[in-house]
Amino acid sequence: MMMALLGRWPKLGAAALVMGLASCTSSGKFYTHEPDDEFSVLNTLAFPLVLVGADLVYESIMGAVQEGRGGAEATALLRCVGAFCHQAAAWDWDPDENQYHCRITHGLKGGEVTDAEQCQHQPLQDNWE
Repeated sequence: MMMALLGRWPKLGAAALVMGLASCTSSGKFYTHEPDDEFSVLNTLAFPLVLVGADLVYESIMGAVQEGRGGAEATALLRCVGAFCHQAAAWDWDPDENQYHCRITHGLKGGEVTDAEQCQHQPLQDNWE
């Protein structure tokens, strides 16, 4: 979580500076030491918790998006190297399931399993490693 937070430091740093200054007053305005400004210890101390909470929400959403894409992280490890890789899809032998899967060979969805109809004109051979 903290590494994800630090990885986005340039954007979060600018937001933290602006929001940190604004969180020091009870009205949410910038603290200017004017007589009508009321310094808020609670807002000042709560600010880091808000940042960590926002990071948790972001990571949760991104995790759900990755799951919705069919495990894109797992398919990133696959590489099409066979004779049919120039086509839109190619067969892949899955020894764990003891069967062939038809996988998309190019683009953002490359490596994802697709309908077997897209590979039906090809002989069954493993094109992926």
